[in-house]
Amino acid sequence: MSTKFKDETTDLLVTDVAQALESCAAVCRECADLCERDDPIAMATCIATCRACADICDTTARVLRHGPASRVEILVEQARAAYEATRTCALECGEHPHEHCQRCAEVCEETSRALKRLLASLDDDLERAHRDLDDTVRRHI
Repeated sequence: MSTKFKDETTDLLVTDVAQALESCAAVCRECADLCERDDPIAMATCIATCRACADICDTTARVLRHGPASRVEILVEQARAAYEATRTCALECGEHPHEHCQRCAEVCEETSRALKRLLASLDDDLERAHRDLDDTVRRHI
């Protein structure tokens, strides 16, 4: 990946987070499938949470891989959604004793930490985008 963000460090972080999101999505899908096989009624909330988290992680990874070709505001909001999804899924799966749920909780927690680092890194880009947008609006008024 060539440098597309403010610096190469952010580029590397984006790549790492996209990979973490893809891995997290796979683990969430596996957890949902195993929960559904074991006890679909008792594990209904876990199944739904894992599936939603997997979908959000997949989408976020795709959005991140587009890079700043998308507006940074979109990247940040999508990363925030993934952060909330992974935190929620980690909490839900952490409540269950199954090995696959515990693994899912760990992977979701690791991914949420990576997303938090990314969001901190993108804050400067978001501020700059807001200033640029304000300048554009002023020029057209």
